[in-house]
Amino acid sequence: MATKRHKPEEIVTKLRQVEVLVGQGKARVDAIREVRVTEQTYYRWRKQYGETGAAINVKKGQFLAPWDMSNVTKKIASTGNARILLCDRGTSFGYNTLVSDFRALPTMVHTGYPVVFDATHSVQQPGGQGTTSGGQREFAPVLARAACAVGVSALFIETHEDPDNAPSDGPNKIPVNRMEALIGQLRAIDDLTKSQSEIPLSA
Repeated sequence: MATKRHKPEEIVTKLRQVEVLVGQGKARVDAIREVRVTEQTYYRWRKQYGETGAAINVKKGQFLAPWDMSNVTKKIASTGNARILLCDRGTSFGYNTLVSDFRALPTMVHTGYPVVFDATHSVQQPGGQGTTSGGQREFAPVLARAACAVGVSALFIETHEDPDNAPSDGPNKIPVNRMEALIGQLRAIDDLTKSQSEIPLSA
């Protein structure tokens, strides 16, 4: 049987689809199968597109320890691409639940790469509504403020004009008409945090 040759745009789409499925709580190996490629092909594509030099926002697996992200960055950097961002979006904690361990942010900063905090996926409840994922959007601004206080390079926040009727991830999306005020708060906290020096605790 002839092997189908995928166009570059098809490859990018499949790589993104895997990340979306993983973000919804599916194991990466199952997500790869769902987009109908082999694991070997998937990881070859990831390496190949790492060599393009395009910036890569790597989402930490919600089962993965933050210090293990150093192995991920080394793999990508081995392609000659140092344009890497590391994204934290919560950690699995029992069924249908994520928690945010803010120790993960400075831990990943020690890799030397910018760290992004995904405030809306961190409040997702994978499979929490039975056939779809739930979420607690009321906590997204709280976690975003906390991340800015800890210190991050960027935030990821999903928004929608009518979150309750959004086609996906509605339960964790922030209404558009609340974004301006929220961004104002976050910038103020970010400015304050970055105006302070680290306090050395070692003797």
